[in-house]
Amino acid sequence: MATNLVCSLLLLFFTLVLSVLSPARSATGSSPSTTLIDWWCDHTPYPVQCKSSLQNVQPTILPRRRSQFRKMAIDAAMKWALQAQSHNKWLGSKCRNHKERVAWADCMMLYQSTIAQLNHTTEPGTNATPFDIQTWLSTALTNHDTCRAGFNELGVSDYVLPLMSNNNNVSKLISNALAINNATLTPQTNS
Repeated sequence: MATNLVCSLLLLFFTLVLSVLSPARSATGSSPSTTLIDWWCDHTPYPVQCKSSLQNVQPTILPRRRSQFRKMAIDAAMKWALQAQSHNKWLGSKCRNHKERVAWADCMMLYQSTIAQLNHTTEPGTNATPFDIQTWLSTALTNHDTCRAGFNELGVSDYVLPLMSNNNNVSKLISNALAINNATLTPQTNS
């Protein structure tokens, strides 16, 4: 009887130890993928946006290499760009005058270009170099700056532009992808 009690207590003890030390949870109670993604995100210019854009992602491969995390970051930027484009389409009817409509139409074309640039970075079989990816990401980010500048230059930044709420998040996610990619670049030398 005493032996059964000792065995039961030992079994309970080992079960508790294993549950506390289980690799499925970290000290914060997060899954390993969340902890690893948080670590990568903490090394970006906009870690809050990075974490929130990737919080519901269940990667098939944990991003152990920068190139894997870069792909995840670009995919997140693409997802937000597509959502923003879809959201912004209905704003055309909200334009109060010709200038707002022109700025909005320019932004819609720039969003289309941004999506094309992001697609270039992840297309399989393109053999894109980190420099190619940097160029495409830089172009995508410039598109967003140009969108905002168009409203400002036409003096109509007070109504439709603030309704383009995801524009800032998309820019921050592209900036994160640029920073991640920039860390993969090696200086080219002139031969």
